[in-house]
Amino acid sequence: MKIGLYIAAVIGIGLTVAIIIVAEGTLAFLGVGLDTRIASWGTMIVQGRGEITRHIYHIVLMPSLVLVATVLSLNVIGEKLRSRFDVRESAV
Repeated sequence: MKIGLYIAAVIGIGLTVAIIIVAEGTLAFLGVGLDTRIASWGTMIVQGRGEITRHIYHIVLMPSLVLVATVLSLNVIGEKLRSRFDVRESAV
């Protein structure tokens, strides 16, 4: 029974971290996040946004893709752990 509690905590923490990453990136993109001197994916996207007009897309594309990949991987890992250790689904 204890292992189920630990798995639930790990899944909850993983999803919470994903939500925090998206929230921080959004707030930094809007300019109300951390200090602009601190590197974050949101500030990298904002700083590269002006380069799109000069057709330099990778400056915005790379932090955006890494942000999406990180959040997606955390969600997939959490979902796989949940489906693997879920007692209700494994009994059926």
